[in-house]
Amino acid sequence: MGKIKKGWSVRISLFVSVGLAIIIAQLLYMGALTLIDNAMLGYMDPQPDTFVYKGGNLVAINYGPVPSSVVEITDIGKYEALRTIRALSPIIIYGICLIIAATIFYTRAIMRPLKVLNMGVEKIASRELDFQIDRPSNDELGRLCGAFETMRSELQLTFEELWKSEENQRSMYRAFAHDLRTPLTVIKGNNEIVELVAAKNNDWERAVRAVQVSNGAVSRIERYADQIKELEHIGDGTVDKQEIDMLTFLEAYRQQAELVAQSMNRRVQIVYEKDAKNFSKDDDILAGINDAKSFSIDQDMLTRILDNLLTNGLEHAEKQVTILFTCHNDFLEGSVCDDGDGFSHEALRQATTPFFTTDKEGGHMGIGLAVVQKLVDKMQGTLLIENQPTGGVVKFFIPV
Repeated sequence: MGKIKKGWSVRISLFVSVGLAIIIAQLLYMGALTLIDNAMLGYMDPQPDTFVYKGGNLVAINYGPVPSSVVEITDIGKYEALRTIRALSPIIIYGICLIIAATIFYTRAIMRPLKVLNMGVEKIASRELDFQIDRPSNDELGRLCGAFETMRSELQLTFEELWKSEENQRSMYRAFAHDLRTPLTVIKGNNEIVELVAAKNNDWERAVRAVQVSNGAVSRIERYADQIKELEHIGDGTVDKQEIDMLTFLEAYRQQAELVAQSMNRRVQIVYEKDAKNFSKDDDILAGINDAKSFSIDQDMLTRILDNLLTNGLEHAEKQVTILFTCHNDFLEGSVCDDGDGFSHEALRQATTPFFTTDKEGGHMGIGLAVVQKLVDKMQGTLLIENQPTGGVVKFFIPV
């Protein structure tokens, strides 16, 4: 039947297939008539040059000087069989050609894409998305296969994000359960001490110390609960962008940051825009601020981001944390750098995972960077965590 050209529509492919089938059937029919007529001539006596049917009667024809005459049939049975075949040949030949054309058309234009789509549906039904759907042609069904592949890839990305989210949630539950067990064990042990001391009515000083330790464990559990509540409700809020003057904002934040740094026996420096690349760690706490300008941003979310990053940086810094600000291409870029040991390889990979921390004994809950990640995502920004020669650095890019 010939190869159907890719890029044709299903309708055109069907018309071409039927047209080719009719042409081939007509050629085969003409050839079959010639063979059958020649066979029928062999049963005629005298054998004419040819014959025609006129009014349902056979008329023998001779070319040349021999006149046409009545012809006798030598084998009436075989002759009638050939005559029947001759009458049925157009139905048989055209039918076979059309059936072959329809089969080839169905196999190439319909069955192949349907098979591909059915395979895709079965794999998706079995929750297997790591496969690819080929596009067998450029017709309507081929484009449907392409659209199905696009849907599959988008569905795979969605499910991967969902599975990742579920795994992160399971990890958070495991980490929370693990971290909660320690203060609960402390409370349980101290309660036993208090009961023992109270029963013997001696060593009340030890009982008081046990109660104080228990209170500290209770406070730790309360902080865990507050952090989880904060992490849970970040997604409920909306971004409320307002015009803020960076000079005013940074000056107000400078005072807060200085108090936090002093309470941890460390220094903090805030650098803005053009002076961000040329500053000394001995400069004033606020440098390069004269070039500040107004931004459209959610001030509360920005403050919460800075608070978490500042606290995290001060906990890992040796002496100082530097906060760098610059603005380019309608993005506010912020960097919080510390002069500590930097992030470990595992920390770089899981830093934003809730409750991941490399210093559980120091009371770190591993929730700060997870909160920052959610806030930055909420503001449609980007968060980067990396190391620099002098320590760790966390960068965020927020559209303004």
